[in-house]
Amino acid sequence: MWFPEKTKKVLHVFGGVWRHMGFSPSTWAQFVRINLLRSNTRANVRHYQMLIPRRHCRIVLDGSAQLIFNGTLSLGWKHFPKSTLETRFWVGKNSRVIVNGAFVVYKGSDIRVLDNAVLILNDGFCNYGVQIVCSKSVTIGKGCVIAPDVIIRDHDAHRILNDDHEIAKDICIGEHVWIGTRALILKGVTIGDGAVVAAGAVVTRDVPAHCVVAGVPAKIIREQTEWA
Repeated sequence: MWFPEKTKKVLHVFGGVWRHMGFSPSTWAQFVRINLLRSNTRANVRHYQMLIPRRHCRIVLDGSAQLIFNGTLSLGWKHFPKSTLETRFWVGKNSRVIVNGAFVVYKGSDIRVLDNAVLILNDGFCNYGVQIVCSKSVTIGKGCVIAPDVIIRDHDAHRILNDDHEIAKDICIGEHVWIGTRALILKGVTIGDGAVVAAGAVVTRDVPAHCVVAGVPAKIIREQTEWA
C-alpha cells in the first residue's frame, strides 16, 4: 500500500511510542495533552522531541511551566512490565524543563521542579527511586548514569535563622558522570566531567573532573580516573 512520506514518518513515530506505552487510554491522554495540546510545551513528535509517559506516571504541570523538548524524556521505564510503582513528575509556576537528547527516568522516581526553577537534562538516565528536587537550577550533563535511590537537592527546604543561610544554590553535574547508589548531591555542588561518586557518598562541595569521591562528607579517593 502506498503512503505519502509524511504519513509513513508519523506511523513510524507512533509505532515506536506504542511499544513504550502500550494500550492505556489514560497514558495516551497524557501524551496527547502534554505534547500536542499544551500551549507551553515545545515538542516535535515527528522528530522524537517529546515526553513519553508510561503507565502509573503521575504528572502535574502548572499552566505557566515551560517544557522544551530538544530530545525525548521517557518517564516510568521499568524492567518488570506488571509493576505498578508510581513515577512522579511535578513542575511548578514559571519553571522550565529543558531536555536535550534522550533522557530516561525509571519507575519509582520523583522529580519536582519548584516555582521559577530550571531543570536541564541531557542524554542519560536515572535508575529506580531517584529523587530530584530543583528549586533554583539543576543541570545534568550528557552521558550521566544515576544509580538507584540517589537524591539530588539544590534546596534545604527549611531556613536556618540568625545566619547568612542561603537556602538554595545551583547544582551542575558535568558530562559522563557516574553517581552510585544512595548517594546524596546537595546544593551548590559542581561535579566535573567523567567523575565518579561512590555509593552512599554525601557530596557537599565541588568534585573535580575524572576523580572518584566517597564518604560522608565526600572526599577524593582517586584521581585521573576513567570509567565505562
